[in-house]
Amino acid sequence: MKHYKNISARSLILFAGLALLAACSSDDSTDSDAIYVTEEEEEVSLPSRTVIVYISGENNLGYGSSSAARSDLSELLKGSQYLDDESRLVVYVDDASSTLPYIAEFKAGETIVDTTYVFEEDIYSTDPEEMQGILTHIMETYEADSYGLVLWGHASGWLIDNDTIAVSSAKQRAYGIDNGKNSSSTSSGYWINIPTLAKVLEGLPYTFKFIFADCCQFQCVEVLYELRNVTDYLIGSPAEIPEMGAPYEVLTPYFFDTSDDFYLNMVDYYNTASTLASYDDDYTTPLSVLSTANVEAFADATAAILPELMEQDISTTNLVYYNKVSGQRIMFDILDLMKHYVTESAYYEAWTETLEDVYVYGLYSNYWMSDGFVSFSPRTFSVTELNYGGMSMFVPLSIYSSVSPNPNNTIKKMQWYYAIGMDAYEE
Repeated sequence: MKHYKNISARSLILFAGLALLAACSSDDSTDSDAIYVTEEEEEVSLPSRTVIVYISGENNLGYGSSSAARSDLSELLKGSQYLDDESRLVVYVDDASSTLPYIAEFKAGETIVDTTYVFEEDIYSTDPEEMQGILTHIMETYEADSYGLVLWGHASGWLIDNDTIAVSSAKQRAYGIDNGKNSSSTSSGYWINIPTLAKVLEGLPYTFKFIFADCCQFQCVEVLYELRNVTDYLIGSPAEIPEMGAPYEVLTPYFFDTSDDFYLNMVDYYNTASTLASYDDDYTTPLSVLSTANVEAFADATAAILPELMEQDISTTNLVYYNKVSGQRIMFDILDLMKHYVTESAYYEAWTETLEDVYVYGLYSNYWMSDGFVSFSPRTFSVTELNYGGMSMFVPLSIYSSVSPNPNNTIKKMQWYYAIGMDAYEE
C-alpha cells in the first residue's frame, strides 16, 4: 500500500514540451525555420554519483534535537558543503518525531525537499514495498553514473527472527526497527531480514557501487553473499558501532570518490572524535571493506575446507566473536575460526588467498563499544592483524539448541548455508 503522492517529473517535462511545440508551430513555417537536434546533442551528461542515505530512525536512535538521527543529519548537511555538481547526496528520513517521512537533497549546506514524492501518512520504513518504491524513485529522479547506499539504523547481521516485518521485541532482526509509534522509548517494532532486503535491492533499476552499513554487525559472510548481486562493495563493521555512528561531516565527501580505492578514507576516518566523543578514547570500531567480485570463488574455497572444520570439536571459549544470543557466543571472526581449526588443511592456503580477494581493506580493534553483546572483562581473545578476517561466520553448534529462535534453523534461510554445503551436516 502506497502512502504518497508521486508527481512525475517526466510528465511535467512532457507537458512543457507539448506547449513549446504548440507555441512554435504556425502555418507559414518552413523547413528552413526548423531546428534539428542531433543524437549527440540530445545526450545529457549525468552526475558522477548519487549517494542515498536511508535513515530508519523511528526508534530509540531517532527522536529529539540531540538524537543520533538529528546529529547525523546536521553532519550530512555540513558535509554537503564540500560536494561539487558531480555529487548528489539524497536522504530519506523517518525519525521518531511527529514529522512525516520525507526525501531531500542536501546541496551546498542547504536542504532541498523533494516535492514529487510526498508522504501523506507515516509508513514503516522497513516495509519491503515502501522501501523499494522510495529507492526506485530516488534512483530515477536523481540519476547518476553510479550509486551508493548508506543504511542507517539498528542491525544485527544475518540473525533472523520470524519473517519480514513481523512484530517482535527481539534484537535479532537484521536491519531497521520501525516501531510505528513515533516513539524513541522502544526498539520493539518492524524489521527487515537480509534475504528480503536483498530482494528489495535486486528489484531496483541499478546496482550500487557500495553499501555503507552504519549499523551494528553487518559484516557477516552470510550478509555479503546474500547481497552479492546488488553492490560491488559492502563497507561496515562485524561488531557493534557507537550510537552516534559515522562522522558524516568528515566522511560525506569520500562517498563520492571515484578512484579504485575510494573506500580507504571512509575506513580511515570513521573513528574520529565526533563518532566516539561520548565513549572512552580506547574504543576503536573494527571496520572492513568486502568485495563481491570474487565471493562465489570464496564460497567454493570455503566449501572445500568445510568438511575438515565440521569434524572439529569447536569450542567458543577463545574465539574472536562479535555477538551473543541468550548468553551464547555467536558470529565468530571468519579468519580466527579457521586459524584455530583448519590451518593444517591442504585447502587452507587456497582459502586464505580467496579471503584476500574478498576482504580488501580494514581496520581491526581489540576493544570496541559493546552493549553487553561482547565481554572484554575477563578478556578471552585478542584481535591482531593476523587473525582478523573483517567479517563473521556462523557455524551450527549444539549450544544454540536452547536459543529461540534457534540459529541452527534460521541460518537455513541464508544462501551461504547452501553455497558452502553446510546443509550436508544437518542433524
